[in-house]
Amino acid sequence: QGIEQGREQGIEQGREEGIAQGREQGLEQGREQGIEQGREQGREEGLEQGIEQGRQEGIAQGREQIQEFKIRTLEWYARQQQALAKGEPFDEPPPFIGSANGKDPAGE
Repeated sequence: QGIEQGREQGIEQGREEGIAQGREQGLEQGREQGIEQGREQGREEGLEQGIEQGRQEGIAQGREQIQEFKIRTLEWYARQQQALAKGEPFDEPPPFIGSANGKDPAGE
């Protein structure tokens, strides 16, 4: 009877220790997985936000450059027309001559 009682107590104690140890390991593993998933999600969201912000900034910069180029072209045209009206020679090339994609050859 004492042996049986000791065996049952040993089984119960082992079961409780196993449950406690399993719970600790499960919590630690879950915590580590949660941290890694959070990091990965943060990286992905940060990358997406960075790409979108860069795209928006690039579009804004491109629009600004186009507007500046249009202004330079109109100013050039006005100078040309004034020179022609006065009968003066005008040999200044337009801003889009000598450049690829309509960019200013001076790089401005």
